[in-house]
Amino acid sequence: MGRVLRMDAEFRNAMSLIPTSVSIVALNNNSKIIACTVSSIVSVSIDPQNPEILFVLKKGSHTGSVIEKNRFFTLNNLAKNQQNFALEFSKQRDLDQDVDSNIWKFGSKNFVELIGSRVIMNCEINQIYEEHLANIYVAKVLDYKFDSKMPALIYDERKYGSFLPNSHN
Repeated sequence: MGRVLRMDAEFRNAMSLIPTSVSIVALNNNSKIIACTVSSIVSVSIDPQNPEILFVLKKGSHTGSVIEKNRFFTLNNLAKNQQNFALEFSKQRDLDQDVDSNIWKFGSKNFVELIGSRVIMNCEINQIYEEHLANIYVAKVLDYKFDSKMPALIYDERKYGSFLPNSHN
């Protein structure tokens, strides 16, 4: 096991060694896309009657504030070939993006699907925990679809890569 480090910038370095999936949380707001990249998706419940996920956004997040008002959003878990979206939506922003119908597909409510994503979940916020340094969002998964043959986009050691567990390498 590696050395024990102080709880400062070194903790960030330690966390960078834990690989995560990469997703974009997005919603339609007056025909504009509000979205941000997240790597903190966790399954809270897999109960078929009440599946739930949680994710974390920093306090003051533009996307978080719009989700709080609108309640509905789409989680788009990215495929290997969607790294450009991960980079684009990881930037600090306060402006909403115009819709490109070649990239985004609108659904009912405020759902907006990033075409070509590996997993797409339409969700409704159940609860937001604000007692922490970042806000924790718990949401009910209303419906979903996925393509297990697509390689996943993974973030590890501050770099993007991919992993497809069904491959025979």
